[in-house]
Amino acid sequence: MATLVVYRADNLDNPAKLLTHFDDVQAELARVSLRLHHHPVEELSGAVGTLEHLPQALLLGLRALYPEHDWPHVELYARDAIPVYATASVETAEQEHCHPEAGLRYFLQGGGILCLRLADEVLALGCEPGDVIELPAGSRHWFSPRPGEDLLLVRLSASSAGLLVEPTGDPIARKIQLPDL
Repeated sequence: MATLVVYRADNLDNPAKLLTHFDDVQAELARVSLRLHHHPVEELSGAVGTLEHLPQALLLGLRALYPEHDWPHVELYARDAIPVYATASVETAEQEHCHPEAGLRYFLQGGGILCLRLADEVLALGCEPGDVIELPAGSRHWFSPRPGEDLLLVRLSASSAGLLVEPTGDPIARKIQLPDL
């Protein structure tokens, strides 16, 4: 189930908007030039530990969702589960960063909250297996994993530069207490 919480940048303690219907979430993201799809995770045989274990049909399906892009560079990102008793936002979140090129993120296993910072808003998107989000070049974001779940996602980009992480140096990811999504 897609959930999006919108915060005003000048009030990170109180959400300004909560959306729980997929179509509403898509419309709100489109308003800020972000796209979200849900591409069901098919039963993957065996453990997906390397890119070689990803079915080619899965990658072709992802590329078909965004035919205007090529996305030839693929990276598998895995993160071990944080303990269930941990708080999933401040202590375990990535630092805010961006990528020099647009890219896709496809959640295969686990979930959490993908935060996107705009000029005057922070969008907190609850992510589940099967969610695909396109991140525009230079979009400031960070991810906070859900406790107790291993995370596995596929990152796609037009070039290897699109997979590079450029920290912004802003400590915003450590300042906001995210809801459980």
